[in-house]
Amino acid sequence: MKNLMVTIFASGRAEAALLKTDYEQLSGFMQRKNVALAGGLGKDHKEIKTMNANIIEIEKRIARSVELIRKKLERDLAVLAKDVDKLESDANKQVSKLMVSAEEKTRFGIVREDYERELAILDAIKQAEFTETLGRGLERDPIMFHKIGWTTEVAAEMKLPE
Repeated sequence: MKNLMVTIFASGRAEAALLKTDYEQLSGFMQRKNVALAGGLGKDHKEIKTMNANIIEIEKRIARSVELIRKKLERDLAVLAKDVDKLESDANKQVSKLMVSAEEKTRFGIVREDYERELAILDAIKQAEFTETLGRGLERDPIMFHKIGWTTEVAAEMKLPE
């Protein structure tokens, strides 16, 4: 029971405060009893009997509190287990919603191939337009040399469109 009390104290749960108060009272009575016994009072002395009664009462109260806390922890654990099961179930449902069927994969593959083909055609058209623009610009726009990084010697060796 002592190990369980230490664990409950360390848990930081709200119930630990009441249990800690009872435990401190118990420790106080036990210290006073030991001091009284060491001071010469006998086991049958009225003060020792009163302290023993108080110690027994507090020990019973602590035992009841520990049992109530243990039962509450069991209930909390059961609730948490249900919550975990529900979360896992919900997560599995979400994963199944995200799964893609073979038909959807095939459709996606076809659309992707069409996109890539159109993208390649667009790139070819842009390249052709650039080459045509470049060819026309060489004879008219000397600044084009600097944009592309050509020297005048390279431009002179190129054949101009007729």
